[in-house]
Amino acid sequence: MNKIMRYIVLIGVIAWALWGLYPSYRWYILTHPDDQALIGMPAEELAVADVETRAYVQELKKIRAKTLSLGLDLQGGVYVAAIPDEDDLREQLLRQYDEDDVAVNEVFEAEKETALVRSLEIIKNRIDAFGVAEPAIRTTFDGKITIELPGVSDPNLLKEGLSKVGKLEFRFVNQELMNVLVSQGVPYDGQYGVLSQDEVPVTFILPNDTEWVSYWENDETDIPQLKGWYLIYKRIDLDGTSIRSALAETDNLGRNVVSFELTDEGGEIFADITKNNINKQFAIILDDRVRSAPVIQGEIPGGRGQISGSFGVSEATYLANILEAGALPVRLKIIEERIIGPQLGADSIKQGLQSLAFGAIAVVVFMIAWYRIAGLVASFALAMNLLLLFSILASMGATLTLSGIAGIALTVGMAVDANIIIFERIKEESKKSKHFLSAFHNAYEQAGATIWDSNLTTIIAAIALSVFGSGSIKGFGVTLAFGIISNIFTALFVSKLVLETCIGKNRELKL
Repeated sequence: MNKIMRYIVLIGVIAWALWGLYPSYRWYILTHPDDQALIGMPAEELAVADVETRAYVQELKKIRAKTLSLGLDLQGGVYVAAIPDEDDLREQLLRQYDEDDVAVNEVFEAEKETALVRSLEIIKNRIDAFGVAEPAIRTTFDGKITIELPGVSDPNLLKEGLSKVGKLEFRFVNQELMNVLVSQGVPYDGQYGVLSQDEVPVTFILPNDTEWVSYWENDETDIPQLKGWYLIYKRIDLDGTSIRSALAETDNLGRNVVSFELTDEGGEIFADITKNNINKQFAIILDDRVRSAPVIQGEIPGGRGQISGSFGVSEATYLANILEAGALPVRLKIIEERIIGPQLGADSIKQGLQSLAFGAIAVVVFMIAWYRIAGLVASFALAMNLLLLFSILASMGATLTLSGIAGIALTVGMAVDANIIIFERIKEESKKSKHFLSAFHNAYEQAGATIWDSNLTTIIAAIALSVFGSGSIKGFGVTLAFGIISNIFTALFVSKLVLETCIGKNRELKL
């Protein structure tokens, strides 16, 4: 390839790099923070917005998808790691397999993996419904679900979304047994049921088809309080899988309720149940707690209903989102939780960029002082290396973390290291050859093999870190891997081209 063609390639690469970085420049520099927040607008709000707003939000989302994201350690936010509750899963499987431990042990690992995958999907739906911009939700190789919510300072949003299983059941109250307890003088309330299990006679025998289920109600500070107990049949007549949509709203009395719409099949079942069980109490149970136990007054066609129960506005909204997203197949245990404040993230960015700039300036000063014009060319290659690296990361939609900045800083050192090997080789070859240009090409040919070998081995290690690592280790590995790739290009292509131009046909280059 002649020199003109190589310059065309170089100009094309620079143009591509600038084009890849433009969305990041537009997002972080030209877009106001209030406009950036629009991409987290819930789908319900976006659906009723005007045409211009919808178009603008879609444009912002396209721009954001092409930008270099900032990790939690740079932007601030909440990080949570959770695992499936094995005890809860085992209890479910024991009920499913009629208490057969052998059968449960055979399928446990497969069911655990299935529960992990299904939980991941549901959590994504829940977080999306809460309107959080740019959540990062993934599973790790060791069976954990990690959730990162950049820009969120309150961890309760995430903990609420994980703690509520969202298991909705419609089951009948065993009114016959409840009446027996009332006749025996057990304290009873029409809304709360049996007020205390301590008052239940010791001679009372609970049938196998019935169980106690607690009734909870929020106090004036929105904290759940145990109010009573109901005797509920274990048979589930309808469950949350029949929910098509759910919405938090207020009823005619101004109370916060969760209105729901059932699927066509669920609506037919609901209509049949209400038609054939008039004057019976039909309990609505959410996450093993009775939310309400209304008496069926008549057939309810249309597949629509309401869940009431002294909800606050925020809880009603949460319940609606959780019901619509679906129930978790198993409870989740939160095993790790970190909160990073936005100020700490801003300080990390400032310190990280300062250290990167200081390292780059120190390297440039050394190279120019030691190698003169060749050092200046190496500095240009270093700038080209950083431009390519950031462009590649932005084009991939990668996330830049503090450890990623450390990987970039290491790349800076490795970039000039390749040039130093070449320059020292040129010195050696020029002592053997009468023609400097021949020594120049021989040095690049021999040093090039060494640079390829040393960098390829490092790339393998960097890829291993990025594939098998997580968090800060992964960020370091990703930036290091792509930094080495751009380093090879700038050292063996860019530097050589510019140095050839400086040398000309007969001129020597002092090193």
